[in-house]
Amino acid sequence: MEMNKPAYYGVIPATIRYDKKIPTSEKVLFAELTALCNKTGYCWPTDNYLCELYEVGRTTVQRWLNNLEKNGYIKRKLEYKKGSKKVIKRRIYTFEHPMPKNGTPYAQKWDNPMPKNGGDNNTSINTKENNKRKFDYEEAFVIFWDKYPNKKAKPKALTAFRNKCKTTNQFDIILKALDQFIESNDWKKNDGMFIPHPATWLNGERWLDDVAIQKKKPKPKLEDLLPKDFDDLTDEQQRETRMYYQKQIDDGVKNGDYE
Repeated sequence: MEMNKPAYYGVIPATIRYDKKIPTSEKVLFAELTALCNKTGYCWPTDNYLCELYEVGRTTVQRWLNNLEKNGYIKRKLEYKKGSKKVIKRRIYTFEHPMPKNGTPYAQKWDNPMPKNGGDNNTSINTKENNKRKFDYEEAFVIFWDKYPNKKAKPKALTAFRNKCKTTNQFDIILKALDQFIESNDWKKNDGMFIPHPATWLNGERWLDDVAIQKKKPKPKLEDLLPKDFDDLTDEQQRETRMYYQKQIDDGVKNGDYE
């Protein structure tokens, strides 16, 4: 599909600029999304485009987008090929003010408006109306696949999903658990190295596992980590000590340990 051309300027409103829940990298990403948005108020960048732009992995891009959406600054919507379940475009809408949890509508026009109960049209089909109709596992799998960070072995993942997810309520539980795993310590380590294949995660019913989410701490300054006797060390010892503690900081940044 054709990539929408970014405008010369990106926008970071004060609401997101001073939001401490949004790291600097995500604020920059938000600015890029506003630059890509056309007159209809949405854009459609691929993960590969954003990965190449910021020189990060797909897991990192997904983590940034998930956090922006969780805090109400963006909304993702899948566009399907007519008459099929094939996704042809992922629309991303941006909001100057966080989307309220009660689903109060904004000025932007939506093909499928936010339900009055605040449900998410993209990731949840757990409304009373949807629960009355037959569970469409293919449609649900598209949503699951779009959210899952490690996109490997899609046919096996689809088979596992069909075997393990059979109701809308179960689908809602799986998606809620997946959001927690995406924010977990293990999945953030080494740019997602320890994220299992989706089929493995589903077959093992891993959504039932306990998830360890550690609160992030501020990134430390190198000078604050140096030992008290640093000035008494030789030049060579000082150089090696600085390298040691700098590596600790760099590893922490890579693993997503800091705000």
